[in-house]
Amino acid sequence: MGSVLHFVARYGDKAVNIRIMNKRMHYSKRRASGFSMLELLIAILVLVVGILGVGMLQSVAKRGVFESSQRTLATVLANDVLERMRTNPSQALLGSYDGVFGGGTLAVPRDCAGFAASCSDAETADYDLYQWELMLDGASVTEGTVNIGGLTQAKGCIAQSNGTVTVVIAWHGLAELSDAASNKSSFAKACGTADAFRRQLIVETFISR
Repeated sequence: MGSVLHFVARYGDKAVNIRIMNKRMHYSKRRASGFSMLELLIAILVLVVGILGVGMLQSVAKRGVFESSQRTLATVLANDVLERMRTNPSQALLGSYDGVFGGGTLAVPRDCAGFAASCSDAETADYDLYQWELMLDGASVTEGTVNIGGLTQAKGCIAQSNGTVTVVIAWHGLAELSDAASNKSSFAKACGTADAFRRQLIVETFISR
């Protein structure tokens, strides 16, 4: 109900009581209450949208960090095997380092670590590739029996022709983009699984005796 205004009016010697219901005041209170509820709902909606936006930004940022770290690791792996080939150029130029690696394909070779090891150049090449494949597979960090320290679904491909060495590192990214090898050479296209998640790093260099 609204408020009541009470007046007394006189007409000659007679007093007349007048009551006026103030409905406008009651309506204003109801309208103010309605606006408060609407503002609260809008504030909640803005808060929810903001929280969702922050969550999406965090997800995108984490994905970007992961993709960047994978590419950095691929660069390290490519440089590592090229350095091994430069220190063993005779075998590198014979094609002893050529092939597709990743997934534990190589048998354990003779241990050629350290200066005291008396390995031939061919044995050194076998040892280099075995160690490199372990790095490629992420064997340095494990969780139970699973390697987690390397690239996702990694493949390493090496080819040498007249001293020009091509190293392709392929791995599986988080987001579906486009096949990284779609416009590359047939050698690059054969390295890794052909799909929209494939990422690649290709390094070419020259090795001489």
